[in-house]
Order: sequence, then structure tokens, then C-alpha cells
Amino acid sequence: MYKSRNPVLLSAALLASGLFWGCAAKEDAVRYEYAVISRGTVENTISATGTLDVEARVTVQAPATGIVEALYADYNSPVKKGQIIAEVNTAANPVQKQITAVYSPMDGFVLDRTVNVGSAILGRGSPAATTLFTLAPGLAMLKITASIGETDIASVREGQEVRISLQSLAGRKFTGNVSSIHLMPAITDNVVSYTVIIGLNNTDGSLLPGMTCVLQFVQAKEENVLVVPNAALRFAPAGEAPAVPASSSAGSAGSSVSAVTNALTGGKAGGGGNPFGHPTGGTSYAGGDTNQGEPDKTAAAMEVKTEKTLWYTDDSGKLDSVQVYAGTSDGLRTVVRPAEEGVNLEGLRIILREAE
Repeated sequence: MYKSRNPVLLSAALLASGLFWGCAAKEDAVRYEYAVISRGTVENTISATGTLDVEARVTVQAPATGIVEALYADYNSPVKKGQIIAEVNTAANPVQKQITAVYSPMDGFVLDRTVNVGSAILGRGSPAATTLFTLAPGLAMLKITASIGETDIASVREGQEVRISLQSLAGRKFTGNVSSIHLMPAITDNVVSYTVIIGLNNTDGSLLPGMTCVLQFVQAKEENVLVVPNAALRFAPAGEAPAVPASSSAGSAGSSVSAVTNALTGGKAGGGGNPFGHPTGGTSYAGGDTNQGEPDKTAAAMEVKTEKTLWYTDDSGKLDSVQVYAGTSDGLRTVVRPAEEGVNLEGLRIILREAE
């Protein structure tokens, strides 16, 4: 005999099934961490170490062999060109006196003294002539000698800006410029490197010869450009699951995607929830970048275009993407420009990674 099913039990079963499906769908939703595309400055640098030294060293020798009779200069003494800085008794018989003066060949100061009164010395005519003093032109301008590997030397050029820091002067930053690049390579254990000389100003005298420096050669620098965290360029979704906002560097976890969309496009979003509109005003630049003013760039970093994908969520919470050209990177952030003209990236909230 046929018995009808209990409508109450059937309704309860359907309701339970619906609740279970809803919970499962909610559990399957993927939460993301976001960042907002904004403007900034990005630099690409080459790191190296170097040693401070005076611009030039001049050794002073006596004109003839003899005994040092007197010294008129010492360590750090300032000297003038033509000043007598030592006297040497050049008589064959030391008991006799035949005094020969030693003059400073330049303006500067005494960097080193290697003799004392009474020292026997060999004059300039000897193959092993004795150095009495080492002079330097001063400390107002110094140089740094650095060794750059063959893989990086092509990115170093004369006049290039170099950022300088020293452990002995923590917190202070100095700036110099490449003054010369030695073309003769140094080869050690099959490793090729080149000597690079950097000049820098030391008017306050805080830098001393022999100090070790950490150098950053500014290879490329772009200012007032659109930048994104490198994590955004690495992100690729496993599937197009509905997104649940987790956190954002520009707002709270519960901020509305549609609010960002309206702010970007003035309430005129493209079809399908795409927040990219055609902005009014501004000037269009290579790569589709649109700006209210020409970005101030000191390096043409976009000569080689590398296309990447940035992911975001549209008004309905669905995943969508936009193609960009990636440019200069400092290891943490990268300059981006839209791959298509008319696309406005600034202010777009992009996905960095799935939230834990």
C-alpha cells in the first residue's frame, strides 16, 4: 500500500540539505590579502664594498744619499708647495756638514712619515731610494676603490650616482659619483672583476682614509610611477572561487570592492564588473600609462617589456585580471604600466596572496 511521505520531514530534510550546501559554499570561499596600486619611487641598485682613500699620494725623497739632519713636518702637518720639510746631511764624511734641503712638491698635508732624525737614507738616484714622507692633497675630496664583477660592470658608467654608507658612521648617508672605470680586469681564481673609482665630497672631514664603505650603484631610478608589491606579480589563483576580503593595505577587511570601483572610475565601471574605465584628462604615455603629469624618470627602464598578470576581484566578488608591463624593481616593489592603452591602474585593489 502506497504511503505518502511526511511533508514536515521532507521540508526539514530539504532545509538541512540547503544549510549544509550553504555552509560548504561559505567554507569553499577563498579569502585574499590585497594591496592598492599607488605611485612611488623605485630604484634598482648594484651592491658592492669599497675602501676610502685620498685622491692622490705623492712620495717625497731626498735628492741625495745621507743622514736626516732635521724634520720640519710630521703626521697630519699641513704643507705648502716649496716649503722645507726636511734637511739631509749629504757629506761623505758624517762629521762634516753638507746640508741639502728637502722641499714639499705640493700643497696638502703629511699622510705618513717614514724616517726620524739621524736615519740613514738613500737619495733619488738610488734604485732603492728612501721615502721620507707621503703627502696627500687634502681630505675635502676622497675616492673609493671598489671591485665590480663582470656580470654587473656593464651597468656601471662614469658619472653614475653611488649611495655610500659606513658602519663606523651608522645612520649617515653619503653620495658620490663614478669617476673612472679601469678597463684592465683583475682575474682571481677565474673570477673576473674591474676596478671602479668613486669620488665624493668630504668637506666636514668626517670620512678618513682606510674606512670600509657599503656602496649602492643606482642602476635605474623611476619617480612618480605606478608600483606594486612583487607578491602581486607572483600570485596566480588555483581557481575562480568567490573572494571574501581578508585584509588590505589601504583599508579594512570589510571594505567594499564596489566602493573602490566607483572611486576608480567615477561610477562608470566597464562591463562585467571590470573597474577599468577610460579616464578623462591626463596624458597617455608609452605602455598605456595615464597620468596628470609626465613621470620624472632618470632611467629608461621599460625598454624591454615583460608582460605580467595582476589579479583583482570585481563588484560581484569574482576573480578578474589585467595585463601589465613590469619594469624597474628594487626587490620588493616593481614599476608597472598597463599593457593596453586607456586602462587606469592607479587605485586598483589587487590580490597579493590567499589569506591564511
